[in-house]
Amino acid sequence: MKKTGGPESRLVVLAYAAAFLLIWEWIRPLKQISEVSNTTWFTVFAGLSLLLYLLPVPWYLTSIMKWLYILIALDKLYQLGTAGIITSLLRNTGLLFSRDWYQFTNDYRSFLLFILFWILTCLIHCWVQVRKRLFFFVLITIVYVAVLDTFTPYDGKLPVIRTAAAGLFLLGVLFCERMLANSGAAKTGKPAGRWVFTLFIVIAGSVFIGYSFPKANPVWPDPVPFIKLQAGIAETGPTQTAGMKTAGLREDDSRLGGPFTGNNETVFRAKVKTEQYWRMEVKTDYTGKGWKQAGQSKITEYNQGNNFFNLELGLYRGKDDSAVLTFNEPASTLFYPYGLTSFTDSSLGKLEFSEQTEKIRLRRKGVRTYSLQYKPQNFTVKELKESSPNNQSGNMSNGFYQQTYTQLPDSLPKRVRQLAKDITRGQKTAFDKAKAVEAYLQSGEFQYEQSDVATPQGSEDYVDQFLFESKKGYCDNFSSAMVVLLRAAGVPARWVKGYAPGTYEKSAGAYNVYKITHNDAHSWPEVYFYGIGWVPFEPTPGYSSTVSIQNDTSQQTSEESTTAAAQNETRTEQQQQKQQLAQEETQPASTVKKAEKSSLGKQIGKWLSHNLWIMIAGVVAAALAVWAVVARRKKWMPYFLLLKYRNKADLRHFEEAFLALLAQLERYGFKKPKGQTLREYAREVDAFFELDAMVPLTARYEALVYKKDEKDADWQHLMHLWENLIKKTSG
Repeated sequence: MKKTGGPESRLVVLAYAAAFLLIWEWIRPLKQISEVSNTTWFTVFAGLSLLLYLLPVPWYLTSIMKWLYILIALDKLYQLGTAGIITSLLRNTGLLFSRDWYQFTNDYRSFLLFILFWILTCLIHCWVQVRKRLFFFVLITIVYVAVLDTFTPYDGKLPVIRTAAAGLFLLGVLFCERMLANSGAAKTGKPAGRWVFTLFIVIAGSVFIGYSFPKANPVWPDPVPFIKLQAGIAETGPTQTAGMKTAGLREDDSRLGGPFTGNNETVFRAKVKTEQYWRMEVKTDYTGKGWKQAGQSKITEYNQGNNFFNLELGLYRGKDDSAVLTFNEPASTLFYPYGLTSFTDSSLGKLEFSEQTEKIRLRRKGVRTYSLQYKPQNFTVKELKESSPNNQSGNMSNGFYQQTYTQLPDSLPKRVRQLAKDITRGQKTAFDKAKAVEAYLQSGEFQYEQSDVATPQGSEDYVDQFLFESKKGYCDNFSSAMVVLLRAAGVPARWVKGYAPGTYEKSAGAYNVYKITHNDAHSWPEVYFYGIGWVPFEPTPGYSSTVSIQNDTSQQTSEESTTAAAQNETRTEQQQQKQQLAQEETQPASTVKKAEKSSLGKQIGKWLSHNLWIMIAGVVAAALAVWAVVARRKKWMPYFLLLKYRNKADLRHFEEAFLALLAQLERYGFKKPKGQTLREYAREVDAFFELDAMVPLTARYEALVYKKDEKDADWQHLMHLWENLIKKTSG
């Protein structure tokens, strides 16, 4: 802003302040309607962007400041480091142009959100400074809050009041500014001051009266039930839930839903190299209330050790790996990972394999331990996208898969089928459709919940109730919804249950031992790809598939983007060098001219000529000092962190302290490799420092972040482990 101090300038400052409050109303709901957990960085960015428009700073400097802020914010939010952020931006930009948007990483989504608010502040600057009109933005902000209040859990009662008050104040200030500009009023500021004061009193009084005084009942009823009634969906009121269940696998899945309580009793321990999903059985028929197996399943007997299983679980690649499962109680049902090739225990005897459910049982009584062989599975996006019915392998026709694994009941509500069409619109391959549905269920619109979970009553459909009514549930809700949506889109899919990987306990040579409890009972969807087989997906928040799907489609694009960026950087450096040389050639002449006009200029020029090297040495020394401090921050940073978090052993500071520990470990040189889980990284850290600190810290952090477990813990003990590990990184 070039002019300062006048009434028009003060009005512009007030307009920007009111506009910032409106932008804040756009940011505040993100915690509830999306996966954004920290909105402070976006709020500060919006305020900083508007503030820079008020300051006499060149546009290119403000742009540099904004870019630096975005990079710093992304690094603080995701702990990727500068190189990691740039690499992620280049890779995701390639996905942007290839329209593989569902594969965007969270850091890139945050980057796009920063760009969105950058554009929004530019528009507000134009509306305030040039057009001096902002009614459209006020209107869409009110509509935005109203829509969120109506169709999401976000409570918009107070936000609507705040938005209306800030919007009226903003419109009044801009009207006053236009009036002053058109009427040529005196520049004393008294008319503007009186106007703003009166405007504030009127709006504040109106808000107070409207909020405090009694209100008549609404003339029109709530529009949401009316819309549902027109769609043929009757309001049934609160759904009653069934009796409280306990976590664990069950034989009967015909009626799903309802809350459950946790059960931390150990089922078995798995000695395996990497985390695995442990399959139990497959269900094919969706009934509207749950899952069942159609008809009588064919049972085939095999001996242990035979590579007999016709599971069609994708492509088996690489060398065999082995696993040993040890149960607390004798087990007659055998759990197995993806890529199973054989069981190697001679004591198992005869095995019964159900070709329809893919459940494997012992003919004899249960065993407490057994071993097996499997081949780790990995796929590429390219081969999954190129899968088609024309190159199917196996002994069953394409018609079998389309008929069996796209089955849906006639009672399935039409809006579920319509939703499937909307989600997969424009997606050509089965893989694209599967990823689109998976991304939709993980978009933040649906909440992971174990206690407040509905059970369908009467004619209600289980998946429909989850997608459109409750929008909260656990793995059964998410996995069933994905299978049903994919089947409605014509993609063969099925429902699988078993156990999640469990919790890491210890290392055993080249293997790791995981404890699987009843709380790890899990269900997930599998999608059939012709010529490849069944591939698992994971729509449930807080879980991630253990099967690797490598994104090879954007590799070339990313390489080209990197090359182009390097070329552009080289050209920019060359241009900067040319500009610098030109400035150095013209600077002496201008200095001489100024020196001739003023004795002070001559004295300054003379002093500079005699002390130039001293100044350069001083700048270099200061730069070296700064560099030394920054370069050795891994030495002094632990002591700073110890001082910062001392006497802060509580839930509120634990997550922040844990993230600071990860950043310090990276500075120390112990960077977490891409693709490595946080638990595996924690085990390597403890092994390196010969401590038992990182694993319990990581377990508590994951419980806090993913399971929202905010129960009291021994924070003093955890912070003691944290301090021991931080001190190790100073060596």
